[in-house]
Amino acid sequence: MNTTVRICNRWDLPLLKGEGGHYRYLDTASQRNAACFLELCNHMEVPAVRSVVEYFGGVGIFSTIVQQLFHPSQHWAFDIDPDCVAQLQTIPGLAATAGDAHGTMGTIEADLVVCDFAVCTLRTVNEWPLIQVTTRRPRYIVVSDTALRRLGLHRALYSRLAGVPVVSLEDYVRVYSKYMWELYGYSVTHVAHHVYSYFLLEPRLSSGAQITKVK
Repeated sequence: MNTTVRICNRWDLPLLKGEGGHYRYLDTASQRNAACFLELCNHMEVPAVRSVVEYFGGVGIFSTIVQQLFHPSQHWAFDIDPDCVAQLQTIPGLAATAGDAHGTMGTIEADLVVCDFAVCTLRTVNEWPLIQVTTRRPRYIVVSDTALRRLGLHRALYSRLAGVPVVSLEDYVRVYSKYMWELYGYSVTHVAHHVYSYFLLEPRLSSGAQITKVK
């Protein structure tokens, strides 16, 4: 494995040696996930993001983007894997701590909350304590969603859950946004996707999310 990863062709992140957690996925979709996150960050007001918390810190790819774009005065990250925590603790300006997201989500008040779920879809999102995050009313929330990867296979399931036909990504985003608005008072304003999807949630009713495919 390389000792440095290049993020979005812009920033270098030196890596400690590690095998656990997100280290195992660095050679898969990490770069496109980073491109999705950067796309969503470009739709945020920089002065509004003074504090950031990440509940799935990984090796610090998103943390590096946050530091470079927003230069937050406060920046926290949690991860359940010891190798990842050690790596996160090497990033200047970031306070990294070990923690399971089921217990840490919502424990910190921040302008931007990043929930890069390992696996999450419309069917499973309520298994995470999002209510504890949204109660603190952050300005922005970013969540990842893996439904697009097998959307064709599970259309009937999502249609049943939503009560309306869910055939396309646009349909899925629409019902996901409606669900988030009715349950938490947040809706999807922007989406960036490749095989996976990243949603930007804001505390307002969106008339329709802008959807961008990243390469």
